[in-house]
Amino acid sequence: MTNKPIKFYFCISIAASFFVLGFKFLAWKLTQSVGLYSDAIESIANILTAVFGLWMISLAQTPPDAEHPYGHSKAEYFAGAFEGFCIFLAAASIWYASIESIVHNRQLPEGGMGLLVSALATAINLGVGLLLVSAGKKQDSIALIADGKHLLTDVWTTVGVITGVSFALIFNLPLLDALIGLAVGAYIGYEAIQLIYKAVQGLMDRALTEDELAKLKTVLEESMHPEAKIGQLATRVAGQVRFIRFNLLVDGSMTVNESHALCDLLEENIKKEFTPCEVDIHIEPIQ
Repeated sequence: MTNKPIKFYFCISIAASFFVLGFKFLAWKLTQSVGLYSDAIESIANILTAVFGLWMISLAQTPPDAEHPYGHSKAEYFAGAFEGFCIFLAAASIWYASIESIVHNRQLPEGGMGLLVSALATAINLGVGLLLVSAGKKQDSIALIADGKHLLTDVWTTVGVITGVSFALIFNLPLLDALIGLAVGAYIGYEAIQLIYKAVQGLMDRALTEDELAKLKTVLEESMHPEAKIGQLATRVAGQVRFIRFNLLVDGSMTVNESHALCDLLEENIKKEFTPCEVDIHIEPIQ
């Protein structure tokens, strides 16, 4: 299933988020729990980020034009940054609700059926979140991974809220509900910072990772003519696309046709290893 288009997974995410939002508001109505109300509000962010992600993916897949000759693949990083920002806001809202509960010594909510409904919503988020992260890693989509992680952080949020409310009810400890909320908020805040960092790195033309560079050098070595060399290798990543540029230093006795054939071979082998990929090779004579 992970070979489906990226837009397909965002549509699944949006549809699931609407169902989860309905379940979580029902859970809040049944319990009148402040924690479950905050959890339901976070689901609104899930819908907004999924819709924004779908928009950015559509933009990223737009073909190059006169104003954007290198394409629009970087738009995907805006989706990742937006996801991270929304997750951080959700974390802040959880911290606020938890601290407010401690300061005002709020009474314990009613449990029961509402917790079961919230657990069902969590199961949906867990399944969809794992699907999106898996598909995002296979298709190298930061936006898809970000949306999946957003759903998974929502899972941890709900698990924390359910656990806190349940134990608070069982042991008559209102403070426990708030403390678990603070812990969950800290965890998803960390996840948000990680997503924002990755998005910023992408917008700043991050180079290929060490593993990718090792694969690239292996491809070049295996395809290289014994009398040719590689110079000024430079790489960058923009969304799913890898950009690779280098000088091909050839012996002056090599003909134009021979050097061109070597370029074609190098480009073909590089694109077998990295897809999608743009390769720019400049031929120069060995001094």
